[in-house]
Amino acid sequence: MSTSYNTPDDIADYSDFAMPFGKYVDQPIADVPSQYLRWMYAKCSFLYYPELQHAIEARLSSSKISPRVAYNASSYW
Repeated sequence: MSTSYNTPDDIADYSDFAMPFGKYVDQPIADVPSQYLRWMYAKCSFLYYPELQHAIEARLSSSKISPRVAYNASSYW
């Protein structure tokens, strides 16, 4: 279980954001593969994790990849 508290006040730089759940739990978002982030962005409801949505958008825009770009699930798995 994650012990970090990714609240907007705690996050000055979204590259320090720790993934709150999933395959990459507790890892910095900067270390999570962009294809996984695109998949998560397309499939996840950010109702309870709006800071995750902002972190994914910041991470993908820093690598010049749009989170809205369609992903190819077959190439990920």
